[in-house]
Amino acid sequence: MRIEMSLNGRWKFCPAFDTISTDQRWLAPDFDPEHPDLTPQADAVGWIAPGFDDTGWLDIMVPGSWNSEFEDLWSYEGHGWFRRTVSIPHEWNGRRVEFTSEGANYRTVLYVNGELAGEHDGGYTPFAIPVHHLLRFGEVNTFAIVCDNIPKKDRVPGGQFDWWNHGGLYRDVALRVTNTVYIDDVTVVTRLPETGGAEISVTVSARSEGELITNRVVTVQLVDPSGEEVELSRSARSQMLKTQNGNAVAELVIPVEAPLLWSPDEPHLYRLGVSIVDTTTNHEVDAQNLRIGLREIRVEGTRLLLNGRPLIVKGV
Repeated sequence: MRIEMSLNGRWKFCPAFDTISTDQRWLAPDFDPEHPDLTPQADAVGWIAPGFDDTGWLDIMVPGSWNSEFEDLWSYEGHGWFRRTVSIPHEWNGRRVEFTSEGANYRTVLYVNGELAGEHDGGYTPFAIPVHHLLRFGEVNTFAIVCDNIPKKDRVPGGQFDWWNHGGLYRDVALRVTNTVYIDDVTVVTRLPETGGAEISVTVSARSEGELITNRVVTVQLVDPSGEEVELSRSARSQMLKTQNGNAVAELVIPVEAPLLWSPDEPHLYRLGVSIVDTTTNHEVDAQNLRIGLREIRVEGTRLLLNGRPLIVKGV
């Protein structure tokens, strides 16, 4: 089963009024600009180093924005560094661990115990970065993150639109623990057939940390907005994972009679439960829940149609 450890709360924070993002060898006490150490180990110094003393840094609450947290930074566009230590349970050893963020502005770079774990570009989408290969299980680990909210033409929205982004870890952050075989992605497409009702197409992609994915079946459960489980046929309820382009994939089609459709006026949401089960042991390997709305969006000429009806979108 999945485990989530929230990393929300108090972090240490420092606004970096420079374009510092990766190379901090100059912060080492014995740094010699005439003879810099260019070995990879030399990168793990400065603000990314586990032993760095950040007691003089500011305290900041995550999730949040440095622009709203500190009056002096209300219009600051630049780099912001976050640090905290986390005790990692020994029991997580041998499992897959990801750092997850529901949103951070704009470019985010993550270091774990002084090593680069990964980076993400985009301020409005969730992302996950694997970190299990860098963790010290049963010990205290150091997480260092740098974000920047610098406006650029290739960012959304671009700097040419007189817009600035709040900077920082402005949505929830956590560590997510899964088994070595796990659900990598779930794609849900809903449509309204001319014959009536609704149809949900679900594509589940699974990945593995090393082992071959065999004898695994994907099962789904659909619960309506009132909390009642929707009765599904056998083919709509479960499908075996099949290898496709190097990934294990299962595709299911779920028909729904008399659906409660989603609209802005009546935003009905169903709960879709997806799980992977080992057929040899009947053991659930991984599971995920999603909230979905049953609706269909189409464009006909100059009209935007929601569930077959014209929808007028007003905005600035």
